[in-house]
Amino acid sequence: MKSCRRINIAHDPGFDKTHFGHQIYPWEAKWIAGKDWDGESPIVWAFRRKFEVADKSVIRIHATADQRYDLYLNGERIGWGSERGNHQNWFYESYELTLTKGSHTLVARVWWTGHDKMSHYGHVTARPAFLLHAEDAWSHILDTGVAEWQVCELKGYSFAYPGIEGAFWSIGGRTVLDSNKHLWGFEKGEGDRWKETRIIAPASFRAAGDEHPVQWTLRPSILPPMFEHTHSPGIVRYVKKFNPEVDLETVKIETKSNDAEETAAWQAMLQGTGRVKIPANTGLRVLIDFDNYFCAWPQFYFSRGYGAEVRLNWTESLFDNEVGFDKGNRDEVDGKFFRGMSDCVVCDGEENRCFEPLWWEAGRYMQIEIRTDGQPLTVEGLALRETHYPHDFKSRFSCSDERWNDIFRLSQRVLEMCSHETYMDCPYYEQLMYVGDTRLEVLVTYATTEDDRLPRKAIEMFDRSRSESGLTMSRTPSRIKQVIPPFSLWWVQMVYDFSMWRDDPDFVRKRMPGVRAVLEAFRECVDASGLLVAPLGWNFLDWVPGWNSGMPPSAVHGKSATHNLHLVWTLKLAAELEEQVGEPLLARRNRETAQKIIEACKKTFWNDEKNLFAEDVGHTLYTEHAQCMATLGSCLSDKEQQAMTKALLSVPDLSRTTVYYSHYLFETFYKLKLPEEIYRRLQLWFELPERGLRTVVESPEPTRSDCHAWGAHPMYHAFASFCGIRPASPGFKKIKIAPQPGMLDSLNTKMVHPDGWIEVDLHSDGKGWSGSVSTPPSVPSQLVLPDGRELSWDGGKIEV
Repeated sequence: MKSCRRINIAHDPGFDKTHFGHQIYPWEAKWIAGKDWDGESPIVWAFRRKFEVADKSVIRIHATADQRYDLYLNGERIGWGSERGNHQNWFYESYELTLTKGSHTLVARVWWTGHDKMSHYGHVTARPAFLLHAEDAWSHILDTGVAEWQVCELKGYSFAYPGIEGAFWSIGGRTVLDSNKHLWGFEKGEGDRWKETRIIAPASFRAAGDEHPVQWTLRPSILPPMFEHTHSPGIVRYVKKFNPEVDLETVKIETKSNDAEETAAWQAMLQGTGRVKIPANTGLRVLIDFDNYFCAWPQFYFSRGYGAEVRLNWTESLFDNEVGFDKGNRDEVDGKFFRGMSDCVVCDGEENRCFEPLWWEAGRYMQIEIRTDGQPLTVEGLALRETHYPHDFKSRFSCSDERWNDIFRLSQRVLEMCSHETYMDCPYYEQLMYVGDTRLEVLVTYATTEDDRLPRKAIEMFDRSRSESGLTMSRTPSRIKQVIPPFSLWWVQMVYDFSMWRDDPDFVRKRMPGVRAVLEAFRECVDASGLLVAPLGWNFLDWVPGWNSGMPPSAVHGKSATHNLHLVWTLKLAAELEEQVGEPLLARRNRETAQKIIEACKKTFWNDEKNLFAEDVGHTLYTEHAQCMATLGSCLSDKEQQAMTKALLSVPDLSRTTVYYSHYLFETFYKLKLPEEIYRRLQLWFELPERGLRTVVESPEPTRSDCHAWGAHPMYHAFASFCGIRPASPGFKKIKIAPQPGMLDSLNTKMVHPDGWIEVDLHSDGKGWSGSVSTPPSVPSQLVLPDGRELSWDGGKIEV
């Protein structure tokens, strides 16, 4: 039996509906810290509690920290957190310990990187502190602030800037460890540096009373433990000595100078069949290709090498030049530059050491830079402790085009790499959950997995991020606030998506005050002409080449057709939500507002000669984006829509959607029954493997990020567009299957549904489609075949 397991609890032990009082704190546990902190500097502490167990016992504990913690029991790492949240939603993890009779030691390593740019944007903070509570009689034995916990500053740790030039990053400082100053064995509670702790604050819960501090309002963790797997992947691509005084970012990889013998030795070390010895006073550069994208803690095993400095540098791809984002084929390294972020360890000359940074890194390539001093260094091993959200992809898709296998491989991997304690835009540069990215990631999740805990958390956290204006933050959690007004509309659509793909009306009902607040904030920005004027904030649209910060000029401070039509579409979906929760008058109001904006848009933006919506009032710019929103929002008559569709496909100088907004272009083409056009624009994804990519890029080349999960949406469209499987009523209570295979002549799909499975097995002989379709029993289903035949049945399997 394992001595510990992470658990999720259904009942919040800090919530008691039978009692109310002022400043009520259900736990005796208090937040604790070290006494010597200066109130400003980054710090790493270890907290320990030694205790005795009289008889075999099962103990439930709850732990959390600001900013992060790792928890150890008798020297074994048993958990980590805290699950990412904010001050008003501070999550704690729960553990069940099975302890034998005898002595035991709990240790928590807590690290805090400060309030400046050294601190991760997504790791919200008040100040460094630790909290642990044990249930029942164990409270007096284990609670922080009650039991005799001790603290030790781990002075060997410090933090360094990632050193990424020319790109926005928000992941905070990287780990530097001076082994000479480090307390080795701290996780077992060893050493003599331990001191008394000090109490910082009580454990506060929102539900316990009418007063609570502004920081650390506690609630149980929502998510399961993250996936973890330790392994040693990788191919050694290059090994070469270098002058230790040289900055390697300025030195190209030249494979003709590769040391083949050293390369073989390093490869053997990776495979666990050898060790590598680096002489004294030597600089050595080692390039490792993991042959896939990873989010992982690297584990670097070494001995001796007193004074040696080892840097573990990570990058997504090598670069063609010293500056810029031209990368070429990602498989190629010859003649390229390695630029990336690094963790660093200074060796202490002792045996059997292991360096692992405090936070995980991301990328495909690792460059190990070794600079030895007067003692040789032995490298004994390198492993990756991989991590991501434990997605269980159950849906399956196959078709007559085998290139879809690559799209699924890349899309699944990019979604894994961008799913952790929240969804993320990208794991390398930002690690932040943005609404625009998240909506598409969630749609893929609905179509491919049964688990909706991460989508629920995303929807709720954005709801709780709303400012006084009513708009959501563009990203959450984030210690630096940002508003992207169109993203608030995407959040409303996320609520709508949930209402259709999952069956939980109560969850939807709880989101409706937020939905209404967002729409009221937009109504305040509609002027006398009936048009939306750009709300305050970053009115990002898409990373279209040539646009400033992803905005057409009219979207900065003026009137944008796309943003107006986006509001129209969202108002109509919100009207459906109001009807779901029994508010027909609010539904009617939303539709009336939408119609007024449509009329104003036609008057201002519609061009009768081009049969297109201009992006700006001066009709100087035309975009695919505006036509997509007009189509999806049903803003045109049938005749107008036909004319606009023809223009959309033929006008050569439209600003084109890129990776992100292509989802809405694909939705438009599905609505217009133009699957061939979806296929034509999928060429970008079909070409990714040829360019050596293992995940989907952020934007057209030259792209900053090689791993952006908003580009996973073709996996959604495989099920929802090509196979045409979509909810036909709230809660997926009715199913509509309207395949649009386009150039495909076979479709074979098994997709998750709240009540079971939807299976489609259809083939074309060039004259018509035949095969079988199966839906969960008793779920009303409709099939619309590509040849126009329609069938309806009450669930189960049918032959066509």
